[in-house]
Amino acid sequence: MLLLVLLFFVVLWVAILYVFVRLSKSHSWILPIFAIGLGAPRWCQIFWSTSSIGLYLPWAGGPIASALVSRSLWLWLGLLDTIQGVGFGMIFLHTLTRIHVAFTLIAAQVFGSVTTIVARATAPDAIGMITFPALSNSANTCLYRPWKCVPRLICWCFQCRQPRVVLGGISCPARGLYRLLQVLPTRAAE
Repeated sequence: MLLLVLLFFVVLWVAILYVFVRLSKSHSWILPIFAIGLGAPRWCQIFWSTSSIGLYLPWAGGPIASALVSRSLWLWLGLLDTIQGVGFGMIFLHTLTRIHVAFTLIAAQVFGSVTTIVARATAPDAIGMITFPALSNSANTCLYRPWKCVPRLICWCFQCRQPRVVLGGISCPARGLYRLLQVLPTRAAE
């Protein structure tokens, strides 16, 4: 496990930063734009690690390979989350004043905390640090005891709100495409 951590957070981190240093010499906003395009890697990482979906991967070739692939995916998602944090930090520092940065960070913390609190309060297995319901138990419970599915549905409704920021950015692709088409001719004329 230590070798995997060193591979992802030393070797791959340095390689990715080197690529972005090279690319940012011609496109200074490449890292923030890439960070926006990543989606919600932290949400995916938490989902992978707490929903019991990555405990055993039969297609990986065996128990040891399954554990290595599962941990590698978890570390990869953590690396993407780190890159996204750097990109969002660059966006905040380049575009907002100190007061706006503070408000944005506080508002994001409040929104995320309230969503997580409500999701944990309605989760059927809300004991411990798990905020996602265990997927392995959901199908049997909902099939044989449908009245027990209501808390699961409420929990999933609040958990699906977590990546709302990402979906909000692509809520109207036609409007974004229209704005892009308006900007391109003016840039070509320059």
